Amino acid sequence: MARVRRMITPVAIGVVITMSVACGSATTTEPSGTLIGPKVRPSEVVDASVTVDVAPTSTAPQESAMAETRTAFEWLMNRRIECGRRPRQCVVDELAVPGSPIHRALSDVMADRVRYGIVASDRGTHRFRIDEIRPVASDEVTVRVCHSDDVVLTMAVAPGRPGAIYDESWSSHWAIWTMKSIDGRWRWTDESVERRVYEEELCDS
Repeated sequence: MARVRRMITPVAIGVVITMSVACGSATTTEPSGTLIGPKVRPSEVVDASVTVDVAPTSTAPQESAMAETRTAFEWLMNRRIECGRRPRQCVVDELAVPGSPIHRALSDVMADRVRYGIVASDRGTHRFRIDEIRPVASDEVTVRVCHSDDVVLTMAVAPGRPGAIYDESWSSHWAIWTMKSIDGRWRWTDESVERRVYEEELCDS
């Protein structure tokens, strides 16, 4: 059965919130996902073979560094998913390098989420699959990832009342994330979307 995408914007607010923000040459997606909790579905990381682009003379330390990068990306994405549920507690500096395009984009998204009371509900799942890790420099890599997100966003309407559905669309996209290591800590600097579709799954291919 085809899913029906619906967007409800309360008239009282009278403005349109753009939930996708420009990052470089493409539009930054807004992963919502799930938090770890007894009544909330955990975020789902879809295991897949990761292509690591290294020289033929790669050594064990280099392979270990790529594994570390993958772990770092998964940690960042799970933190970003948590931010979708609790935007007031989101610390963007933990996710992105200050001054970078993705830092500005995430800061704007979280500010709008707080201002308009928009949060990710426990309905739906944000899945992501790492497809390729490509070194750019000793302290920088790009990570090609497929995302599939059908998490329902809700908006606060009145104190003590359940939130109204703000966005219940389902989308899927391929993206290239850029990560940089500063003082031994990996964080995002940019995201570029290769292809995005709605009501269709790209990540099964």
